[in-house]
Amino acid sequence: MNARDMTAALSRVRALDSIADDAGVVVGVAVDHRDALQHALRRRNLHIDGDRIGALKTRITRVLAPLASVVLLDVEHGVGPALALGALPGATALCTPLEAQGYSDVGAVNETTFLEGWSPQQARFLGATACKLLLPYRVDNADQAERQEAVVS
Repeated sequence: MNARDMTAALSRVRALDSIADDAGVVVGVAVDHRDALQHALRRRNLHIDGDRIGALKTRITRVLAPLASVVLLDVEHGVGPALALGALPGATALCTPLEAQGYSDVGAVNETTFLEGWSPQQARFLGATACKLLLPYRVDNADQAERQEAVVS
């Protein structure tokens, strides 16, 4: 293994270690819901704007993050308020999604799209240890499976 490959492998191991607890178990809290959260709120006849969504996600993060090894926060409403208000402890890793939106019906997703203006490099600059990519994959739908494989590539 050359030095570059060794560095990449060690970097992956370090990143995996940092999202796991002391026993090596990943205890994740997902607070990155976007479309699905709005859909659930509308079903209950609740309409919450972006600032209030951010406040809600900050409260959830503040309560659950100390129990987790990693918290998944969206960049639209979750990361900014949670970090600005100190809701994410330094010992809890940050993960951000890369996909453009959450999907209320993952079975209907033909191809995952990326969040415009966001990248793993920007997530890392913000202090994220990892990124998540929601990738619905249906083996019974060959066209969709092929498109999703292209997204991964």
